[in-house]
Amino acid sequence: MSIDVRMLDSRSFLVDIKSSKVLSIKIDSELLATIDKMWRDLGYTSRSEFIRESLIVVLKLIELVKESNPETISTHGKNEQPLTALYRVIEEIMTKNGAPKQHAGHIDSENQAIVIK
Repeated sequence: MSIDVRMLDSRSFLVDIKSSKVLSIKIDSELLATIDKMWRDLGYTSRSEFIRESLIVVLKLIELVKESNPETISTHGKNEQPLTALYRVIEEIMTKNGAPKQHAGHIDSENQAIVIK
């Protein structure tokens, strides 16, 4: 829990109490190993901090894509999950902006993996 206190004027304060919730998820050991290597390599202080920030970034990316073109990540009539569609959009942007070929890839939904070519 965190508590932020801000003085509004000489007689008033704003107290903002934020509490965290615990989210339990199951992931396979290979994905966990990848996450553990990545958070350490990037200098995060904990796995939780890395996962929390990763979720925030993905949610912001989804909002940005939805705001710019709501149909971009629509899955109507497609056999594609919304996050797979988001990855496809990011990949298209990278390709248009001249990203090196080794950064091109795709999401393998069946094996729950991002495949980098």
